[in-house]
This record gives sequence, C-alpha cells and structure tokens, in this order.
Amino acid sequence: MLLFSLFIISVSLIRPHHNWDMIPYAAAAKSIAIKDPSALHSYIYTGLREYVGEEKYKALIHGTYRGSVSKDPESLTQQIPFYKTRILYILLIAAPGCGLFFYP
Repeated sequence: MLLFSLFIISVSLIRPHHNWDMIPYAAAAKSIAIKDPSALHSYIYTGLREYVGEEKYKALIHGTYRGSVSKDPESLTQQIPFYKTRILYILLIAAPGCGLFFYP
C-alpha cells in the first residue's frame, strides 16, 4: 500500500491534472489570509494564469458559469463555503510548501 501511495503521489507531482475545482480550493485556502474578496480574486486568477499558461487558463474559465466567477470577486467568494467543508485538505493547501499550485 505504501509503494502504491508513493507511486500515485509521484505521478501526481510529475503530471498534475488541472481542473476547475483547484480554483475554489485554492481560494478557500488563501481566504484564511486574504479577507478582501477583490484581493483574493486577483491573487487567485493572476497566479493561475501564470502557473498554467494562457491556453490552459482559457480552458479553465471557459463557459458561462466559470467565466462569470473569473470576472466577479463576489461570485468566487460565494463558492468558498462549498469547498471549505474539506477542512484537512484546505489546511494542507494553506500550509507553507504544500500549496496546490501557485500558492507560496
């Protein structure tokens, strides 16, 4: 079981799968430190664009719902309670050195 777990972790670190959920999870983790919705939104989407590149960024914000969340800080803030339910996961993302993607 340990070897299998190490294998899965290694593959995940080498070839991460980026999906839309990483955005609100990162926002939930960073909301611990950043309380202002506009500052949080700016931090999340600026970092996301730098981390995944323009093509992947466009894919992640494609669609009416995702597009509106990417443009409106209040919409992103409204999503956070749904993602904060996984408390340990959020704390691991927020821990220094354990960030989900661009989290310092």
